[in-house]
Amino acid sequence: MFLPFLGFSQETAPLFIAPSQQSFDVVKHISFLEDRSSQLTIRQILVAHKTNRFKSARGNLGFGISTSAYWLYFKTQNGAKADNLILRFQDPGIDKILVSLMANMGDLYPFYARPIIDKDFVVRLPQVKYQSSEYFVRIEKKGESLSPPVQLLREHFYHQYHKNEYLFWGFFIGMALALVLLNLLIFINFRENAFLYSSAYIFFFASICVTGLGYEFLWYNFPVVGFFDTSIVSTATVAFHLLFIQAFTNQTIRKNRWLFVANRGVVFFLLCGMVIGLWGT
Repeated sequence: MFLPFLGFSQETAPLFIAPSQQSFDVVKHISFLEDRSSQLTIRQILVAHKTNRFKSARGNLGFGISTSAYWLYFKTQNGAKADNLILRFQDPGIDKILVSLMANMGDLYPFYARPIIDKDFVVRLPQVKYQSSEYFVRIEKKGESLSPPVQLLREHFYHQYHKNEYLFWGFFIGMALALVLLNLLIFINFRENAFLYSSAYIFFFASICVTGLGYEFLWYNFPVVGFFDTSIVSTATVAFHLLFIQAFTNQTIRKNRWLFVANRGVVFFLLCGMVIGLWGT
């Protein structure tokens, strides 16, 4: 839950919002509390903060494989410029970021329920001249690695950054599709399996990189797809990479008697990845 509060204690120094600065290193000013039950109320969180139970993140929000919800806290001290800041979590796989009275964000919810359209999770923070504000943010991503990069930007700077980033991903996707098509054409002409496996590997690898864009443009109204796409796509990437290496080095059963076992292992792990992904839904 994302809430602004005024007048509470803090474990980290406040972040000064200089009028001439466009981006801010907010992570150094964040403290956190692990909610193992994932059921703490905001009243309990405020009590925990008053009693200094929050720990300084020390510039690192790497929580490892998450089994809990986490509450983040930071304070801003604005300068002589009233402006909007953008708080952005660059992890499209976060399950829940609850925003009080504004929106419920996360890959568990339809994409266009977000207050700001972005492949990542973005919240606007209005800032008043010479005023300090305190913020509590609740994030949850159980069963997966939780280490979200966090950005704090001025709104006009964010929009320019956003355009440049999408331009980069457009070039990336275009190059990936061109390589996939090229390898398929070579495979059709020469019947070399290495090019077929290479095409599949590039496709699945690119799919991992653009997970947030897939959520935005493909299954935006069906967030359930995101529950199993990561495990299936990741396993398929590794499987086709191994098959490509075997074909590229001309490994055959005649040359390597263990190749039969290795290939069966690849198929087994690919099936396991699919089963785990579907079971997780």
